[in-house]
Amino acid sequence: MITLVPAPRELDTGLAAAQPALRAYCARIGVPAQDRDDVLQEALARAWRSRERFQPERPLEPWLCTIALRVWIDLRARRAREVRSAEAPELAEAFDPRAEAPETRLDLERSLSTLRPLERDLLLLFHRDGFSLSDLADRFDLPLNTVKSHLRRARQRLQGQGWEGWL
Repeated sequence: MITLVPAPRELDTGLAAAQPALRAYCARIGVPAQDRDDVLQEALARAWRSRERFQPERPLEPWLCTIALRVWIDLRARRAREVRSAEAPELAEAFDPRAEAPETRLDLERSLSTLRPLERDLLLLFHRDGFSLSDLADRFDLPLNTVKSHLRRARQRLQGQGWEGWL
């Protein structure tokens, strides 16, 4: 079987050469200056760990930019989860408009109960708990696009029940 994994030295050289462009990309997508080195380092580490997915006949930079974007999204989601868990529950509820109306919360719970269990779990973990799509794919051992499809169907079902503005 022929493998498309570049020799480590070739990939290493390509990763080193792509760093300035990757750093500029991080700035363009809004990564704050204090986080750029962390995002860059994690993107390069993920690229190295998943080097078997890289196709040498394709350009390296777009692949790295995709990885950097995912790293940035994951970092923001992780920070949001940390902030939510650090807040006092009563403070979190004060800023949650659904917490003020128990009947709305009950209606939402009823609507969620109409979803398939997998769709409900994915939807809650993604929207409520801030898990990334890749985290969900790993957790449920599903392809990434399958996770996206389940989330889309769950959102459509809830929107059909009048929850348009909530998702």
